[in-house]
Amino acid sequence: MIVVACLVGLIAAAITAYLVSRHGGSTPVAGSRTSQSAPTVSSPTSITSTPSARSTPSTSAPRTTPLPTRTSCPSSAACTLNGDAGGVVAALNQFRVSHGLPAVPGSASTQAQQCALDEGQGPACASHFAWEVAPEQDGGQVISMIAGRGAQWLLDPGMTSFSVGWAFVPSTRQYECAILKVA
Repeated sequence: MIVVACLVGLIAAAITAYLVSRHGGSTPVAGSRTSQSAPTVSSPTSITSTPSARSTPSTSAPRTTPLPTRTSCPSSAACTLNGDAGGVVAALNQFRVSHGLPAVPGSASTQAQQCALDEGQGPACASHFAWEVAPEQDGGQVISMIAGRGAQWLLDPGMTSFSVGWAFVPSTRQYECAILKVA
């Protein structure tokens, strides 16, 4: 069962990488963050930018696939979205494989959801994390945005697993994505 899930993930990742490679990367995005650190969990990290309010992302990265997702919250407040409907797990692993590194286990987690909801701030964000705002729940676009600022975070050879979380902001109709890396 695990082998089948891994194969499905790798196939999806291969498709995503092909589509991303056809359209190129993106430029750094105002309001995005990636923690900076050596590939060990114990080392301290810093956030590269510190927006104080929800920001509007660049739309230079193309959408890789149509993705049906829940885009409503129970109120006008931002809310977390279950799962990884945007496909960040597949996109991140395809990016790694396309650069000669092995795929690593990834899954959605409530901790990563909370980090996304908190805009990359607060205790839910592990010492190794990336946070992005995106106009659509599109994992390929999120990975392109992170890679545009520095692919080394995604290509950390010490990465052993990661988790993903999504949030939706009704007032801006924007998605927020957090990736928590275990190294």
